[in-house]
This record gives sequence, structure tokens and C-alpha cells, in this order.
Amino acid sequence: MHAVERNVRADQSMPGSNDDDLLAKLNVKMFSYNELATATHNFNYQSVLGEGSFGPVFKGELEATGQLVAVKVLNPEGLQGNEEFMMEVVMLSRLHHPNLIKLIGCCTEEEHRLLVYEFMPLGSLNERLHDFDHTTPEMAPLDWNTRMEIAHSVAKAFNYLHNEARPPVVHRDLKPDNILLGEGFHPKVSDFGIAMFGPSDDDSRIFTDSVMGVRAYSAPEFSNTGEVTTKSDVYSFGVVLMELITGLRALDVHREKHYLADWVHYKLTNCELDIVSLADPRMNGQFPEDIFRKAINVGLNCTEDDPKLRPSMKDVVRTMDNFKYERRVVVAPDQGRGESSGESTEAHLPLSNFISPETKLAATLWGRKGQISPLNTNPYKKA
Repeated sequence: MHAVERNVRADQSMPGSNDDDLLAKLNVKMFSYNELATATHNFNYQSVLGEGSFGPVFKGELEATGQLVAVKVLNPEGLQGNEEFMMEVVMLSRLHHPNLIKLIGCCTEEEHRLLVYEFMPLGSLNERLHDFDHTTPEMAPLDWNTRMEIAHSVAKAFNYLHNEARPPVVHRDLKPDNILLGEGFHPKVSDFGIAMFGPSDDDSRIFTDSVMGVRAYSAPEFSNTGEVTTKSDVYSFGVVLMELITGLRALDVHREKHYLADWVHYKLTNCELDIVSLADPRMNGQFPEDIFRKAINVGLNCTEDDPKLRPSMKDVVRTMDNFKYERRVVVAPDQGRGESSGESTEAHLPLSNFISPETKLAATLWGRKGQISPLNTNPYKKA
């Protein structure tokens, strides 16, 4: 277990607090403004990696070490300010996991507020999934295994935040833009500026009047009332998983249901279709059909309207741990949107050899036409 000090709350001011004293206690490496200006060629526009609600992010190279870094510069006119800056520093200086972005240091010289992170060469998941021109080999669409490895790793990161960090942490802003990719598509969760310390054992939920994050990824209770629990992140994870599976954006105003989670639930409840038809056609049907069905089921359970029906991230990780053991690959015809007719190209290992009782139940939920089994609509619910 890693201890996280309850120094600040994302939605609270810090009256009388001394940022410099706090940063010293956290043992954060401090950079001068000139060091970071040199690293980014005086914040040259050609070095810009992207821009979010915090401000622009520049690629840089530290002169002293030659290390490549990403430098995020607080925009004083932006949606986030010093509180979010300090929360990011507090969180990332205390939280350590292979799938969380690493904070190298920061700058608080005069009015400047800059954060320095490890550089992630493959950009964000959003860029890889939605924004890249996939016509060149180096920008080829993500294959099924890569998508599931990314989802599995992100689930592990959130299991750490919810169940190993003390107190637990609610991220509140999980989306593909905040999942950065390193070599080999190794994902790391970033952007902890609006994160909150989660409920303690005697406080099952907390409320905030600072309802932030993107609506398409926000749990209904969070968007409507500001109620926050770890199950809020579970909902967001479910939406990201659905994006990885379908290749569709979380929000599309031209879609029958604008929000992806609502659309998938609607399609599988009210329409006669094969679940496999939801697959991103850019995968050309190259995925294990049984695991595909289970992955969809995980996404559906994570995006239940009632947070009590959503699994914990520990349950999600346990289920996804077993995905890799089934290796039956099918080829769905007609761009992966019709009935499956391909033959297995690998031996199908017996489910009972590897899968937990919870996962076995999950596997039975979806029939050939995507109908819910009367056994139980929540495979994580204890009998």
C-alpha cells in the first residue's frame, strides 16, 4: 500500500497554505522558468504536443540530462488554476504505478506554474483511436490485442487508485485524451488536476459543486448531482472500453443516441443484432469472438445507471486477467459488422480451465443475437 497524504482537496481552496512549504515536504524537483524555456526552445509553437483545459503542453529536452519531457504550462485564463496545479503535484508525487504518468518536477517561479512529465512518444489514445490518418503503416489502426492490453493496464491503474492508495483516489476525468501511450503502446493515465481523495470507510460518498470532466464519460449521478465515488471512475472506464471495442467516439450528435454508452445499451436491448456487429470494422474481424462478447459485457456493466450495479475495478481487473487465455480468432465478414462465419485459426482452450466463476457467468449472458440471459444481468453480483 502507498500512503497518500490528505493535504488538499480538488474542490477546496487552501486558505493560509504555503505552496512552497508543501512542495518542499513532497520533495518535488523544482525547475527554474529559464530551464524550461531552454528545454522547449522558448516554448516554440513547433514544440506543442497539445492543449487542454490546463494549458498548452510542449515537448522539451532538459539541457542538464538530455531527457525528453513534456512541459505543461498553466494558462491563467484557462479553466484550471493553482488549486488544480497543486492537486496534480500532490497526487503524482505520492502515487506510483507503472500505468500512471510520472511527474518529473514543476516550476512555481513568480506567477509561472509549469508541470514537467515524462515524455510519451506515441501521444494520446484519443489521437491513435480517432484522430490519426490510418493510411500509413506506422499509423495503422490498433489491433484487438493492443486495445485489450491498453484497457487491462488502465483497469490496473484504477484498481491501484481505488484499492491500494490511502485514502483512495477518484480521478474524475478518465477519457482517451488522458491516456498517454509510450513505446509498445504502454498506457499511462495522466491529468490528476481535478482528482479527489475518495470516501473513507465511514463515508460512502462525497459531493462536490465542481462538476467537471466531459459529460459523455461522466456517471449519471456525477453529472446530475455532483455525487462522487470510485464507481464514477468505473463508469468512465466502461465508456473508454466501449470506444476501444467499437472505434466510435463517446459523443456523436448525429448518432441515434448521442452518448456512446447510451447507444450501446439501446442497441443491445432494443435491436436484433449480433454483438460482433459492434466491432470496429478497422480490426477486419481479427479478434477472439468469445472474449469480444465478454469485453462488451464488462463495458455494459461498468456503465449501469445505478452505481451499485457497477463492478469494482478489482472485479474488472480479475475478469480481464482471464481474457488472454482464450485464443480463438474469428473473421467476421462484411467489415466485421455481420454474422460471424470465419473458422477458428487457433485452438480454443477450455473455458473451465482458466476462468473464475464470475467470468463464467459473464460468458453466458450474451446469446447469439445479444439477448440478456435471465440468469443475472450483473455477472459481478455475488450469489
